[in-house]
Amino acid sequence: MSESTPPTDVLVLSLPQASALPTRALQQQLAAILLTSQFAYVYDLPSQSLVFVSAGVEVLLGERPAPDELTLDWFAARLHPDDAAAVAQAQALVHQYLHERTHASLPNFLFSLDYRLRHADGHYRRVLHECLLLERAPGPGLIQRTLALFTDLSPHKLTQEVRYHVNQPDFAAFAARQQPAAPLLTTREKQILALVLQGLTSRQIAHRLKLSEATVKAHRRNLLRKAGTHNLHGLFLRLTPADTSI
Repeated sequence: MSESTPPTDVLVLSLPQASALPTRALQQQLAAILLTSQFAYVYDLPSQSLVFVSAGVEVLLGERPAPDELTLDWFAARLHPDDAAAVAQAQALVHQYLHERTHASLPNFLFSLDYRLRHADGHYRRVLHECLLLERAPGPGLIQRTLALFTDLSPHKLTQEVRYHVNQPDFAAFAARQQPAAPLLTTREKQILALVLQGLTSRQIAHRLKLSEATVKAHRRNLLRKAGTHNLHGLFLRLTPADTSI
């Protein structure tokens, strides 16, 4: 995984006034300008729900799930297994960057990364995933709404490396200062971590490994304890390739 500038030979959505638009107006604008090779969603963090997903998701991924199935987990489950850890690391790093800048203005903040998502027919498409902040709140609430735009990069990029970019001038220095310490994981913890990275719930992992759900939850708590963090984002920051190999 490495930081890079986003590709210049594909259309990148530019919505400098997106944060000022009501959700309905933003949906209408997106519907009018998105290409057939793109789709977008708006995520509301307080309710932890997708409040809008554009129709292009069916073109790009070959299916559109029912409204009650449209969650971030639905997209996470379609990540290529080889890309999941790198994507999680990048997202966790950016989450930490934002957390430390709760009161910063972050004008036109844009986080972009590219990776592979599974199409309904089983093949993978490389997508450029761009994330804009639509609404922020002071204090611990931080981000309220985000806009995610997905563009099909398959015709433009043939490499398999996950790359990411943040358009803030101090982000490169921030990332360089991070020196994650890798926790020592048992074989069972590595198995569970690998399944978590695939988007499986504790219940699904328990069924897959023929364990009780309580045992899986205990292993997940141990993973967090070893990383000295309260959530999986903190753990992802400390992962090395050895942690995700069994």
